[in-house]
Amino acid sequence: MSKIASDYMKRYKWTPKIPSSELAEYTEEIGKNLKDRKARAYARVRFRQLELTKEQAELLVPIRPSGKYEEGRDTVDKIAQEIVDNDYSSEKINQISYDLGSSAPNPVAGSSRLTLLRKKLRNRGADHSKKEATKIPHITTESNKIQAERLILNENEGVDWPPHFYLESVQERLEKCDIFTSPSKENLVDVMIMLCMRPADVAPLCIDNCEALDESWGGPKKNLWYNPKYSWYCTGYSKTKEETGVGEPRPFLSMEKNPLRAKELLTWIQKAIPEKFRFLRKNKSGIVNVNPINLILTKHGITSSKLRKIGADHASRIHGENIPIEASIDTSADVNYISQKHISELGISYHGENNSIKTPDASYSTLGKVDLHISFNDGEKHKSIAGEFIVLGPDWPGPDLILGGPWFRENGATLDICDSKLLLDDNFAIPFKEVK
Repeated sequence: MSKIASDYMKRYKWTPKIPSSELAEYTEEIGKNLKDRKARAYARVRFRQLELTKEQAELLVPIRPSGKYEEGRDTVDKIAQEIVDNDYSSEKINQISYDLGSSAPNPVAGSSRLTLLRKKLRNRGADHSKKEATKIPHITTESNKIQAERLILNENEGVDWPPHFYLESVQERLEKCDIFTSPSKENLVDVMIMLCMRPADVAPLCIDNCEALDESWGGPKKNLWYNPKYSWYCTGYSKTKEETGVGEPRPFLSMEKNPLRAKELLTWIQKAIPEKFRFLRKNKSGIVNVNPINLILTKHGITSSKLRKIGADHASRIHGENIPIEASIDTSADVNYISQKHISELGISYHGENNSIKTPDASYSTLGKVDLHISFNDGEKHKSIAGEFIVLGPDWPGPDLILGGPWFRENGATLDICDSKLLLDDNFAIPFKEVK
């Protein structure tokens, strides 16, 4: 595990300049102490955190196929190098790619391997035909299907963060931050949530387009930088483009609407990096050590990978034009409905065609369909659930929102008639009243 890697680094004082031939002498010895894939992965990460290169780490702890302990698969980096050095034909590259993707434990991992192979080929200047030959359609299709199903599952299950990270709790702590004192790791975590950041984003992030606002906070100057969908533009927080290899500024979502306050808190954290948060600096292999952050998050049952998602959920609630609506429950309805007046307030576009619905007394127009997130609050927890709704025209006289049979079936919701509660799961219940 990581301790084994640390012991070897301390004992032999390895540096990135050490010859590969010398490291190779320890590969078998280290392998005997790392019996499972997770332990080997942790050891590789630790070697890289201690400033060995990726190639050196994989030489000491070679990547092995799932479920096998014998050396069976070259690294993707080595495969890419061989393809370029030997100028393999498209047919041979396609077969190599098929074997590489198919040997993965699942299609998602297989697709990830092939994406990495294309990246390695691009970095070595391989031509377009070689990169195209690495594409295995059925692996990509199956991977996309699995990930789409996971996304739908996550949306339907909603969001249920630890109480320490509820929106109100995070906002209260951010308001109390004193930039004239030294920040703690807890402050770091809250600022990461505020700006929806990953650990690797903290050091390079720079907020731009941040003119001072006058005292009329909600006045005209607000519109110079504020957009309902975003907060402001920034630099150093965007993916690099394949064509140029350069990152470009892009809009992003933040909990804090005042850019001056956000910039103030970000600068506060960044100034403390040299003394308190050195682990946020990338090593020579581009790796940030997230262990110090994860240690303080352990008691809350999450890791640093969740902080950006928590921030995005909170920011969408703050920026989103949430409208409180009384919902009507009709499990016999074969679709879900929402009134057009609320969709107009939200500024959401419809999709699908105009139509009509019929009741025993009249016929009413429908304007199309929309995908919405319906938020529930039981007084302690927040849950957001996605669903498709038919938009009812202005002639509709009934309730503004109808949760029909499809919504109940898709989300596993049930009604507790005795206690008059809508049950979304074992720990989330919303009271309702019967209307006759």
